[in-house]
Amino acid sequence: MATQIAALNGIEDLNKQLGHLWAERIALEKELALVNVGIQTTSEDSRSLKKRFAQGDAGASSLLDKTEADHRTFTRKEEGLRLALEELEPKITIAQQSINAARAAQDEQRQEQQFVEACNKAAVGVERVLALHAQACQALAEVRLAQKEIGDRFGNRGLSAAERIVINPLANPVHHLKMTGWTHPRAYIAFGTTIEIEPLLPPSTHMNGNGARKS
Repeated sequence: MATQIAALNGIEDLNKQLGHLWAERIALEKELALVNVGIQTTSEDSRSLKKRFAQGDAGASSLLDKTEADHRTFTRKEEGLRLALEELEPKITIAQQSINAARAAQDEQRQEQQFVEACNKAAVGVERVLALHAQACQALAEVRLAQKEIGDRFGNRGLSAAERIVINPLANPVHHLKMTGWTHPRAYIAFGTTIEIEPLLPPSTHMNGNGARKS
């Protein structure tokens, strides 16, 4: 979690840096546009004043000098602004690349975390399945012992009761679940879709002398 917060803060800082660079670029471009207007205006004024000077307008000379001086100032400023934009462009590119790399690293970290979480979820599920499977196998074994006891002690009456109590309900428990709305998961399981439950008893350390589970 701390790593994710640090990564987010890093990207936020990079975005701020990029924002400042873009703001600087926009300001330079606006200033350049104004300078270009100045260049165009002084160029047009210079042509007009040159015509006036050629026609004998003595006052046009001083105006022409000032206009040409302004034109040179605008031209030099235009060159300086273009140089500043040229120097700014790689900085913007580097900042954007840094943001892209940081986001890619963050996505990779998120993917890795999701992968680990998914694996852990599956592992926990397997442990639960194995624990429940062991309980089900033991429960079925104990039912079989109880079934045998009924048959051995009560003869035909016991056999009939065992069929009604044990055999019929356990004939197809999966079908019973499906009839009550249970469905298969929409997932492919490489080793198969079912796990067989056999009547099994735990090791003798978990059993009483008569074969029954310890209470």
